[in-house]
Amino acid sequence: MRLSKPILLLFVICLFSVPALFAQADSSALKVKYTRDFKFNEGIYATFAEFKDNAPSITIFTAQKENNNSGTETFVLKGTYTDSTGKQKTISIKKCFGFYKNGSLYFNQGDFSYYRMFIVGALSHFMMYKQGFHQDFNSFDEPSSLVLNSDEYTEYLLDFETGANFQFTYQNFRDFLKTHDADLYQELENTKHKRDMIHHFLLMYNEKHGIYFPVE
Repeated sequence: MRLSKPILLLFVICLFSVPALFAQADSSALKVKYTRDFKFNEGIYATFAEFKDNAPSITIFTAQKENNNSGTETFVLKGTYTDSTGKQKTISIKKCFGFYKNGSLYFNQGDFSYYRMFIVGALSHFMMYKQGFHQDFNSFDEPSSLVLNSDEYTEYLLDFETGANFQFTYQNFRDFLKTHDADLYQELENTKHKRDMIHHFLLMYNEKHGIYFPVE
């Protein structure tokens, strides 16, 4: 029996779609939704992609706490690897995405500064120490006193989808919701004391937009 062209075309589509569907199912089966009980693989994540894959490239390492010039706590990371001759060597890690150790995840922001992620999710929350300067415009007679130190901790969010981070302010968060979740955005707009509610809406956003990590 000869198949008509429409039926033959449908058969071909199904033939090539079935393996793809199985591959998609297999891929999703290898991932689990993140919860507070989730345990990352301990190690140093060289890139954001390694973090999303839960696959640190360096698993033998040390993280020694130190204080930098500004008085904030930092980490000096050293990793151990095996070279081409089979010998183990230790090197200092000066640049990476972050590391996971003893149940805590730390995010790198340069200058050996690592900040613990207190909330992990579609939008991960961390505090970053900023040392800045401001001008005292009342000191016109003393130019050398115009620039003063201004040190503070600032809240930031890391977008799990893109790897970009931005300061966690009402306006920034509101703009993010406007383009990523219209329903939550509208709910925030209708909320009283909305500026005081952004942390609550952050948790709501993460609950609604779950993230998934591969597991072994």
